[in-house]
Amino acid sequence: MNFRIVHSYNFFVLSLYIASIFLLPRLQGNIRFEDFLTPALFVGALLSINTSVIKLSLLSLTYFFYAFLVTSFFVVNGSLPIEAYLIWGKEFQYILIFLIILGMLNTQEAPIFWDFLIKYMLIIAAVSGVYLLVSGVRGYYGVGYFTESSPSLGMLMYFHCLFWSVYLYRKYTDSIYLFLGLLFFILVMLVGSRTGQLVTIVFLLSVLLMSIDRKVYVYVPLVALISILILNLDSLYNFLYNINTGNLAIDGGISRLATLLNFGEVIQVSRIDSWVSVVNQAFNNNFIIGCGRGCGHISEGVFSLGMGSDNQYTKNFMEIGIIGSLLFMFSLLYFVATFYKDPFIFKIYFPYILAMLLIGMTMEVWQLSKGGSLFWFSTAIMYLSFKKRVQV
Repeated sequence: MNFRIVHSYNFFVLSLYIASIFLLPRLQGNIRFEDFLTPALFVGALLSINTSVIKLSLLSLTYFFYAFLVTSFFVVNGSLPIEAYLIWGKEFQYILIFLIILGMLNTQEAPIFWDFLIKYMLIIAAVSGVYLLVSGVRGYYGVGYFTESSPSLGMLMYFHCLFWSVYLYRKYTDSIYLFLGLLFFILVMLVGSRTGQLVTIVFLLSVLLMSIDRKVYVYVPLVALISILILNLDSLYNFLYNINTGNLAIDGGISRLATLLNFGEVIQVSRIDSWVSVVNQAFNNNFIIGCGRGCGHISEGVFSLGMGSDNQYTKNFMEIGIIGSLLFMFSLLYFVATFYKDPFIFKIYFPYILAMLLIGMTMEVWQLSKGGSLFWFSTAIMYLSFKKRVQV
C-alpha cells in the first residue's frame, strides 16, 4: 500500500483522537468519543507495523498481550464477565497510538505535524484555562478543565500541557513556550489535586537539576525555602487555607494546596487503607499471574467500569500479578534506558516519567483516558525527536 496514503490516514485519525481528548467531554457514563475511534486506530496500527516498530515496542506489546491472555483465561473459566475486555481494551486503545506514531519515524513531516498539533492544543487549553481562572468558575476544588469535572483528570490535562511546553521551549527556545509553561504551572497548581501539586514541583525541580551544572544554585535556595516553611508552618497554613481573594477558583486551589502543609490531615485521608485492601485481595487470588484485567472492578458481584483502586501498582499486582507488573515496569525502564542515549530527550523525559510514576501512587494513571493516552502519545513524540539525533 502507498505509504503516503497510510500516513495521511493515520495523521487524520490520530489528530481526531487527540482533538477529542482536548475538546470533547465524555458522552455518557464512561463512554467517550475517542472510544469509537478504536477500530480506526487498530487499522492504522496494523498498517504501521514493521520490523522497527516491533523492535521498539516489543516489551510494551509483551506486557499488553500478557494482560490479554490472563484476562481471557479468567473470562473463559467464568471468573470474569466478558465486560472485563473493556477494561483491558482501554489500554489497548492507548498503545495503538504509540504504534501508529512509531510507524512514522522515517517521515520528515511527522515531527513538524505533531509539534504543530500540540501547539494548537496548548493554545486551546491555555485560553480555556485562563477564562476559567479569571472568571472564577470553580471546578471540584479550584480551576477545572473545561471538559472535565474530575480534578484528577483536569490535573492530568494541565500537567501534560506543562510537559509539552517545557519540551517545545527546550526544542525551539521560543519565549512563548516559557510563558505557556508558567501559565500551565499556575493552572495545574490551582486545580486542587494534591497529587498534581506535588508531582508538578518534583517534575520542574528534576528538569532544573538535570539542566544546570552547578546544582548548588538550586540546593541552597531550596533548603532555605524548606527551612522557612518549617519555621512558619502553622501561620502559612492558616493564611493559605483561609485565603479570600474573591475568586472561588483561585481560593479553592490555594486552600487545597495549604492542606499539604498539614501532614496529619494528609495521612488521615490517605489511600493506604485502599491499597492494603487491594493487596490483600491479590494475595487471596492468583498474585503470581493475576486475576485478569477487570477483577478489581467487581464489588459484591457487581462489575463497574470506573476506577477505584487509588494506585496503579496495587491494581496491577492484583489484576496481572507479579509477572505482569514486572513486564509493565520493564517497559517503562526500556524507554528510560533508550532515551538515556540522547541527553536532550532524557533531561525532559526522565522527570516526566518520574512524575507519572508518582501520580500512579494515587490513581490508575496509565488506565485513565487523560493519563494513559497522553503518556503513550508523549512517549512516541519523544521517539520522533530522538530519531533525529541518533540511530535507534
